[in-house]
Amino acid sequence: MPSRLPPVQPAQSVFDEDLPRLTGNPYILPGHRQGQHLSNIDISWQRIRATAGVPDARIHDLRRTVGSWLAQSGNSLHLIGEVLNHSDTSTTNVYARFGQDQVRDALEQHATQIVNAAREQTADVVDLNRGKA
Repeated sequence: MPSRLPPVQPAQSVFDEDLPRLTGNPYILPGHRQGQHLSNIDISWQRIRATAGVPDARIHDLRRTVGSWLAQSGNSLHLIGEVLNHSDTSTTNVYARFGQDQVRDALEQHATQIVNAAREQTADVVDLNRGKA
């Protein structure tokens, strides 16, 4: 199912300012035929992978990277599923493990605060039972 969301602003600025355009062709990725869009990206993808030094990269790896980065940023699995256009929420669960680092970090920070507070001697301790019989 294709996504029908407009491009986000950073991508739109690249489209508007950095990508060369062909006169008379409205497509961002123009095809070889006049007025047509690019329909086969194999040659371009091979060139991109070689230039980037990642010859084994697949297009789907880009999609996984988006999901992983969204999870690492603390976004919900529901939102990640919407972004990736998943129809089944269980498909998005693979990204749940990427959020575990944030959970661990939060617990580490909390534990450090508790231990530091317990070790600090910032107040006088008064025995409330003193003098009572």
